Amino acid sequence: MRSLLLATIICFVLASCDNNQQSNEQKSKATTDTISDTIPDTTTQIDNSFKPIKPEYCLTFDKDSGFILGEEGRKFVFSASLSDTVGAYWDKNYNTNLAGKYYKTKNGSVFLCIRDMGKVSYAMYFIMEIKNDGTIISCETYGMGSHECCWDKEIGFYKINDFYYFKSCGTGTAFCSTDLYVFKSIIPQNEISAIWLYYWSGYPADKEEELTGKLKIVGDTIVVNYKWEQGVRNEENRHFMVKNSDKFTVKYVHEGEGNWRALDSTKIYKYGI
Repeated sequence: MRSLLLATIICFVLASCDNNQQSNEQKSKATTDTISDTIPDTTTQIDNSFKPIKPEYCLTFDKDSGFILGEEGRKFVFSASLSDTVGAYWDKNYNTNLAGKYYKTKNGSVFLCIRDMGKVSYAMYFIMEIKNDGTIISCETYGMGSHECCWDKEIGFYKINDFYYFKSCGTGTAFCSTDLYVFKSIIPQNEISAIWLYYWSGYPADKEEELTGKLKIVGDTIVVNYKWEQGVRNEENRHFMVKNSDKFTVKYVHEGEGNWRALDSTKIYKYGI
């Protein structure tokens, strides 16, 4: 399963959102150079000298959490010089399409996850912190496979207790998976130990597999109750006939921002997680 994931998952290119002083030509280049066709060098570092950005178009966060619609999200991203949205994906969308999701923090700022509107083929998102006056004080780019197969038409950004997490979807032929990136403060995606929550593989057909996980956070420990099933799907009624199954629990302890370690990795290796 791990080999299939490595063969199909697209790379994540993590770049700083410090584009506030870019020319229009530079902004266009930034939106096309973010994705590469090969697995990236994970040692790539993001420019840590992020300079606060005060967009001319500011979003309104009138609830503790909520969604950003397509058109207002597009105006915000372009106003902040984060992405060149002209002629891009959002030209074909309607105002009712979701662009992002936000949560207010205890100190009154906002954590916002919003689509990089300049992307056409790949799913890239900005995760940023915004102060009360609308100033963006930190921003990172988070990516996944070719589309949000694990989001169920929502925005895969959530908050549990004092933690936030981003659902990154792995994609491929007859394949979908979910990696969780759990954090308290906004840091680069490649500095976080991903936690697998889900995968489905329909190949080979006589060994269809699905792993599902239910997540909870107790203190600084993530507890995931997993269920693994392998079987065959009836081609006529699409009923899945389970031949092998297993249930197990894995605890991941927090060992510093972005660093999660499984206390017992036996089943993780057994099922290729």
